[in-house]
Amino acid sequence: MITLKNLLIFLVGIIGFFVLISQNSIIYGMEDEKERGKVNYAAVITKADQDISELERFRSTVSTSEQKESLSLRFFDAYMQKGAGHFHLGERDKQLECYKKILGLEALPKIMRARTHTNLAVVHIHLNNILLLLGTYKKQKN
Repeated sequence: MITLKNLLIFLVGIIGFFVLISQNSIIYGMEDEKERGKVNYAAVITKADQDISELERFRSTVSTSEQKESLSLRFFDAYMQKGAGHFHLGERDKQLECYKKILGLEALPKIMRARTHTNLAVVHIHLNNILLLLGTYKKQKN
């Protein structure tokens, strides 16, 4: 026979089970992963900043065109890493600044310059789409 005590124990068990499931659900896991991702991307940006400042110290000692190209490629990699970190954090303005710095590098190979222009175009399109969605920007007719 079902007693009030057994029914109460059963209900507490069911409620406890659902609380346990909700605390360990994928949504909580995703939020934790999102926070870890932000920390990881901030670390990527910090590492890229350290690399850039280290490369800045070597800039004045570079004399040959091969050395300039090699240094430009290292700057390119560091700024791309930094830009990627800002992209994942949603900081488009800082991402664009990284690309502008890349375009200002001397002795950068044409393929790298083209890649940077492509990235700038993608960010520009993305920003225009956001503005269109917000209704603060009206698309011009061709």
